Amino acid sequence: MMAVLRWLALGLYLVAGLVAVYLLSGHPYEWMIGESSPGEPAVTYCTLPAPSDSTFDVGVVVSAFFVLAGLGIGLFWRHTNAGRAVLVCAGLLAAVAVYRFFLRSMFC
Repeated sequence: MMAVLRWLALGLYLVAGLVAVYLLSGHPYEWMIGESSPGEPAVTYCTLPAPSDSTFDVGVVVSAFFVLAGLGIGLFWRHTNAGRAVLVCAGLLAAVAVYRFFLRSMFC
């Protein structure tokens, strides 16, 4: 029974982390990507208008919290399979967060 609860907690951790990353890393004008006005090139991520208020800093902090919490739990349980799985999920979450917050706009 405890193993089922651990895996359920792991799934909830991963889903909550991914939802937080996707919600906090979104650009308010992302819906404009691919659209174009007559005689104008299509809008890309690099040509989106700058938002008047940004939650970028908050998103980075919250995502770092999720990743560090997962790494801490995974290192605490590292002798079990659940601990290794938490480390893998934290690594996956970190990779998604780095992409969503930094790599998408790195070459703009």
